[in-house]
Amino acid sequence: MLVRMRLVDVVVPRAQASAAVRRLHLAGAVHLVPFCLPSGDETGVFATGSLAAAPSVEPWRLRFDWLTELVATLGAPDVPTALVAELWDLDDQGLEARIEPLEPVGARATSLANERDVLAADRARLQWFGQILESLAGTPGEFTVPPGYTAVAVVLDARDAHVIDLVEDELRDLAAGRCEIVRTPVRRGRAAGILVFPGRLAGEVDAMLGGRRLDELALPPQLAGVPLSAVAGRIERELASMGRRIERVETSLGELRECHGALASAARLVVRDRLAEAETFRAAGGSEHLVVFSGWLPAGGIPGLRAALGAGSAVIERRPTPKQLERAPVAFHNPRSVRPFEPLASFVGLPRYGSLDPTPLLAVTFPLFVGFMVGDAGYGLLLLALVVAARRRWRESALVAAVWPVAVIAAVSTIVFGVLFGEWFGDVGRAFGATPIWLERRMAVEDLLLLAVGARVAQVGLGLVLGAVNGVLLGDRRVLASRLAELVCLAGVLGLLGATAGVVPAFVGQVAAVVLAGGMLVLVGVLRFIAPIEMLGILGNVLSYARLMAVALASATLAAVANTLAALAGNLLLGVLVAGTLHGLNFALGFFDATIQGLRLHYVEFFSKFVEIGHVRYAPFASALGRDRREGPVGIEGGP
Repeated sequence: MLVRMRLVDVVVPRAQASAAVRRLHLAGAVHLVPFCLPSGDETGVFATGSLAAAPSVEPWRLRFDWLTELVATLGAPDVPTALVAELWDLDDQGLEARIEPLEPVGARATSLANERDVLAADRARLQWFGQILESLAGTPGEFTVPPGYTAVAVVLDARDAHVIDLVEDELRDLAAGRCEIVRTPVRRGRAAGILVFPGRLAGEVDAMLGGRRLDELALPPQLAGVPLSAVAGRIERELASMGRRIERVETSLGELRECHGALASAARLVVRDRLAEAETFRAAGGSEHLVVFSGWLPAGGIPGLRAALGAGSAVIERRPTPKQLERAPVAFHNPRSVRPFEPLASFVGLPRYGSLDPTPLLAVTFPLFVGFMVGDAGYGLLLLALVVAARRRWRESALVAAVWPVAVIAAVSTIVFGVLFGEWFGDVGRAFGATPIWLERRMAVEDLLLLAVGARVAQVGLGLVLGAVNGVLLGDRRVLASRLAELVCLAGVLGLLGATAGVVPAFVGQVAAVVLAGGMLVLVGVLRFIAPIEMLGILGNVLSYARLMAVALASATLAAVANTLAALAGNLLLGVLVAGTLHGLNFALGFFDATIQGLRLHYVEFFSKFVEIGHVRYAPFASALGRDRREGPVGIEGGP
């Protein structure tokens, strides 16, 4: 469900504004928004914009950027929470005194990083030249570059080898014959050569080579005057030397990181908070004696906020206007078992504040869809084992932490459906007495189709009912009327289909026709010319759920094919290899396709019937002491 929010103004004396913002930051409960005057209040007492009590933003921004660069250069070590708390309690002067000794550290780290980058670039260039020389097999070994001359190696595809002839002609004209080209026969589909010419012509030669579909590399300074026969050894020695120098630089950077990295990272977090505090004043309201900060916080949180701010500050609850309600931040509050599905439910867009939360429904139906489509107990057990292993192996990974609860529930659903279908890696389970409890999927195509379409009818109907409920909650009569009319039309279509098929009496079909006509009239009155398109879309949505049957049937069939081909192999080892390969492919494709199709059916077919897209996620103004430090800075909504 979505959390009920309250819009509040925090009013403080100008002289105490900075201290109040610091306490507000520590409280970490208010989603700050720009202050605006209450509706109808045009007294002009409060105004927005630059306030005299506002701290300067630019020094904190410059300091934050500098610390960010320093942390990136040193590498970010784990930041001790105690150190962050220690720095956070300092005043601005005390914090600056702790940061100031890092300035020579930053200069030294920048110098080392630049040296490392130059060495790495030189090493890459030397390695590339060495690779080019490998293509120059057969070049005269005693070839050298005379003083005052420059050498450029060129490599191009064999089909473009004639380009070297053109380059030679142009180079001889340019250098008045004072040049040489050493070529090699085509090897490995590549042609290569070295151009030697007076150094003063380097710019003109470079312009001449441009656009010739060849790779060129100037002779590194280390190889000047070295005979070609000795170049390979010189390159090897130079690369080894560069490697040792890079190691020494990395060691020096590591020592700096060990001594100063934690302080730099902690200071960056605290300075980020000071910058965010300074930014809050840009969106605050102010009068001659007071400063007002506006924001949203969860219902029931006002007493705690008042206690956190202490005496001298007033927390005033405001009645939001309809426009403000549309921009209210959205926060979820679901049971622990449902919480992992919140990112999936809000992937396309957050539900609008005051509307229904689709997360609990997704938490139930999405695993059912995946389990139904894959429907193999062996695959479910394999997925469960892989997920548990991934969780143990990458315990600190945020991605694994987000995915694994959903994957576990989907795996359990797959195991349950696999038992119902009697499928354990296809029909392997039959050898051990496993039989279908419910359906044998490959032999029950019609039943699967009816089941898939029936599930869709139920979900479409539920979506339209929930859409009507959202219309009531949001006070949107148009949405309410359209969803009820669509629901009536859907009931009419089902009644007509039932009468046509002889499932229900003929008079039910007549009533259904009247109901359908009445629903369409209302729908046209609400949606105008879009009404027929909307109704056809709903019917198309129902048929779209046939993909559940298609994916389920394809998964069961491919598993059976894997076992059949393995049995025909005539060799145990080969049979296991064939079965393992095909089952692995079916496992990967089955869960991938089931996930994509399951989410698509929710986002496109189901959520479109009732989910109203909202504005922003609830992001309280929280300090580094109270928020996950992997997140970015939290400040004013819509602010810089």
